[in-house]
Amino acid sequence: MKLPYLLGAAIGCVSFSMHAASISLYEFAVNKDGTTEDTLHPTVLTTGLDTSGLGTATFSVGSAGDHYLALFVDHEIDEASNTFFNEFGIVHGTRSSSLSWQIDDPLYGTIYQNFQEASLNNVNSGTSANGNDVSMALGWNFNLAANQTALISMNLSLTAPSSGFYLEQNDPALKASIYFWSTLDISGSPGTTVPEPFTYIPDLSILGMLGLIGWRNCKNSLAIKL
Repeated sequence: MKLPYLLGAAIGCVSFSMHAASISLYEFAVNKDGTTEDTLHPTVLTTGLDTSGLGTATFSVGSAGDHYLALFVDHEIDEASNTFFNEFGIVHGTRSSSLSWQIDDPLYGTIYQNFQEASLNNVNSGTSANGNDVSMALGWNFNLAANQTALISMNLSLTAPSSGFYLEQNDPALKASIYFWSTLDISGSPGTTVPEPFTYIPDLSILGMLGLIGWRNCKNSLAIKL
């Protein structure tokens, strides 16, 4: 979560003339089945997001059972010129019952704790246009049967999706926004079983009879030779 001290070098801002604003990623974190990986002031991301925290992060889960996959992001819009606490959040559309979300202050709100505990509360606590420090999180709860695979995409863009459920972080001074949405695709046929390896267990009585016949044939062959 956002801390009142700095760890590492601050990330440089990436300019987007489209909105006359600069976007920077202060912090991001991934929670997979209760294990959180967190990066403060990221300079290199391997999730599919660029260093400004925009793009598509894709995650694949292939083990049977109950799973949780969530992404937390704390962006700043034009922080150098108008700080990071003049922003607010907006929620659009209707979410899937398997998807949870939260918009909140990353330091003084409950978003990061709820993100870690897989209990995002589906509440926008950053609605005031007077300004907040805004962070966002989305999380999926899902179950996979044997032979099923889940593909989760987490999308962050300066352009809103044409439909569906998504979150928005808005800087009213610049009329600039970051849009956050996610998809979950489960593939594979549940209930498909892999055949067990064939194992032949011989009938010992049959083996005994064959052995006896073989011994007799061998004995007759010896008798003829003699």
